[in-house]
Amino acid sequence: MPATPRSRRERPAKPALTREGIVAAAVEILRTEGLQKVTMRRLAQELDTGPASLYVYVRNTAELHAAVLDELLGTVGPAPAEGTWRERLEQVLVAYTTMLLEHPSLARSALTSWPSGPHYLNLIETLLGLLAEGGVAR
Repeated sequence: MPATPRSRRERPAKPALTREGIVAAAVEILRTEGLQKVTMRRLAQELDTGPASLYVYVRNTAELHAAVLDELLGTVGPAPAEGTWRERLEQVLVAYTTMLLEHPSLARSALTSWPSGPHYLNLIETLLGLLAEGGVAR
């Protein structure tokens, strides 16, 4: 009776890499270790892959940090429904400031990176909509 072949791999197959998964892992590293630890090498270690594999999804660390910022902008939320346009604008800006204060290193990064993801665009649309509602000139 022939022997049953055995895999040389001792662990199950790794899940496929995705940009969303990479950014989610980077956010987790940010929350536990700080932005200075959100590097391609550290992220690759977390995802059990090589750093070169990450460059297929993210061009460089600056783009990764911008993606992390965009992801956290999703926690800012839409403008409240109640209150004047000015009060609602203030509430959105306070939520944005609070998120940055929770992650001071990310706040510094926000000065040099330019997020362009969906959460950033939603924030800008919200702010512009509130300003337009208040009659602020373009």
